[in-house]
Amino acid sequence: MFGDPDAKPTLEDLRAEEEEFRLTTKQDLAILFENYRLSNKVDPMEFITVTYYDLLRPEEITLTAWEEFVQFLQQHWHSLGLMSLVFGGLVVLWSISKPQKPDNIVLIGDKELPIDALDARIAEKIRREEAARLAEEEAAALEEQEEFENSLGELGSLRSLKDEIAELIAKNPDAAAAVIRQWIGNAVLVEAKN
Repeated sequence: MFGDPDAKPTLEDLRAEEEEFRLTTKQDLAILFENYRLSNKVDPMEFITVTYYDLLRPEEITLTAWEEFVQFLQQHWHSLGLMSLVFGGLVVLWSISKPQKPDNIVLIGDKELPIDALDARIAEKIRREEAARLAEEEAAALEEQEEFENSLGELGSLRSLKDEIAELIAKNPDAAAAVIRQWIGNAVLVEAKN
């Protein structure tokens, strides 16, 4: 076997070499056991078995569906946690922004109403809403008119203001001239600001 380096070993040569390796390993282990002072009646060679790793076949482990599920959760719990957080956020977002349900059509006496009757009801409802809106606008206009009249009542009418200025000029022309100068000066300041 060792004579020709190019020669391929035969199967018998490999088995002989394997058996020689097993025997030397077994003897080395027996020496170690003898150093631990086993009883002299027991031969340690009987209890030592040398085998190769590739000859040892582990039993196949079959997991139940529950065990596979638990193993999956243990391996991927970070990703599942993030996905559940995102899903929860989407549910909250949807619940906040979902559209409202429209009002149901109530049928009187559980009878189906013809389309014309429904259209008439809708038109009547629109007319009532329009009349209410117009009434509100008229009430607001009347209220504004009353406020305007009240403010004029406090200040006096425009004609009475004109009469008051005429009386002021007749009584004291210098004071009237000062008031008019002040009004003109205020008007010039307002225009200069704009």
